[in-house]
Amino acid sequence: MSRILVIDDEKNVHYSFKRVFKDLEIISAFSAEEALALLGKDKQFALIISDIKMQGMSGLDLLDELKKQ
Repeated sequence: MSRILVIDDEKNVHYSFKRVFKDLEIISAFSAEEALALLGKDKQFALIISDIKMQGMSGLDLLDELKKQ
């Protein structure tokens, strides 16, 4: 089953993705920092979808950090 990592600080966004893509495994992270921790343990995602504006590290900062890895 394909896995999608959704990174957003709003719960309703995660709920919407889970409803629309019910045949896929949706993994939720509520911050960029949480996403980095998840990706440090498991990099097997078909797609990563991230909000740009979040508290703390932004989605663009997350992208820069992932490029370094």
